[in-house]
Amino acid sequence: MASIPPAIEAHYALVRDQEARALATATRQWRKLGPNWIGQAWAERIPTVTAAITSAQRTAAASALVSGALALGQQDTWAQPDGLVDPDAFAGLAADGRSLDTLLRAPAITARTLIADGMEPAQALAAGGRQLSMMVLTEVADAGRGAAGVQIAARPRVGYVRMLAPPSCSRCVILAGRFYRWNQGFLRHPRCDCKHVPTMVTDQAEAFAKGLIDDPYEAFSRMSEAEQNRVFTNAGAQAIRDGADMYQVVNARRGMKYRGSFTSEGITKHGWAGQILRRGQKRMTPETIYRLNPNREQAVASLRAQGYITGRGQISGGAIRGQYEATYEGRRMTAAERRVFVATRNWEEVQAGLNPYTAAAVERHGGARIGGQDRPLTPFDRARAEAEYYAAVASNGEAGLMRRLFNSEYKALAADI
Repeated sequence: MASIPPAIEAHYALVRDQEARALATATRQWRKLGPNWIGQAWAERIPTVTAAITSAQRTAAASALVSGALALGQQDTWAQPDGLVDPDAFAGLAADGRSLDTLLRAPAITARTLIADGMEPAQALAAGGRQLSMMVLTEVADAGRGAAGVQIAARPRVGYVRMLAPPSCSRCVILAGRFYRWNQGFLRHPRCDCKHVPTMVTDQAEAFAKGLIDDPYEAFSRMSEAEQNRVFTNAGAQAIRDGADMYQVVNARRGMKYRGSFTSEGITKHGWAGQILRRGQKRMTPETIYRLNPNREQAVASLRAQGYITGRGQISGGAIRGQYEATYEGRRMTAAERRVFVATRNWEEVQAGLNPYTAAAVERHGGARIGGQDRPLTPFDRARAEAEYYAAVASNGEAGLMRRLFNSEYKALAADI
């Protein structure tokens, strides 16, 4: 049975936490509605719900970037990315390319339409609430998947495997179990809980040996007969038990889709993309970029041009520093700024081929001269530095969020933050 890397497990646990937080806000606002003035009352509450979802999306995206680097390190592999991914590019954006504000109008429209068709107001509001819940949970999860996909595209020789989180639906079962190239979008249905695991392992035998992939038929055989019937329908499950081809029994793409093609999100003068796109230019979603650019170098250039990959966040000019700078912008550096400073310095050292986690590094950074020994960088050292950098920049050095992004599987390392 496939074993999901601890970093990815921790990431999805954090995503579930963010989903719950955003959903609590959305549900609380929706429950304030009465049968009269649904549209206007909900419109007044949409900004609050949008802010909650946007915050959760940004955290989910940042967590995907941190866990993506660590997951490679856990497989004893790592590749230098061509650029760093901006988690802000996945916040405030709906899966179909619309802004969240526009998407969130739908539940109120649904409720009003049902009431007009004769449904009891309480039932209509409950139906709208269910639609809202589905939206919140799906959009937060998709933000993490979108960021993971761009990070994979930005890194040479890296693809991903789709790992199941049982119980899984029939569509997901038959899509799991193989390696996907960097430009193969993540097909998902609403509330899909499959996991996006970056890897450099392309050989199926090696992937099985590392516990990265599931054989769909093995996944089927691990289910009880009742579970098989529930997932594949009674007739479909019986057909598979009788030797039918699972892929012929299940239409994998029914109800599955990629993200939308274009978005207007982030293209205002205040957004990062708005500073680099032409006036009125539509911003492509990552999946559209992958489809239009089968060459990875061209895709990375397009992701950079559309504002998904950026070097923003460093507090330095890029030079490796030794002695800790006591002041920043004419004042003493705060603890949060120091965390960003240290993570940035460590990431710069890794890019220069130096190991920032040795006694020799302590001396380079202004510590006591004790003749400390250096050692070559391991893939995990590189992955750790990248993950710490993402966590520091995405959290602005706030210790609590940085630890959560760096995930609980690394308590000893997170304790250093």
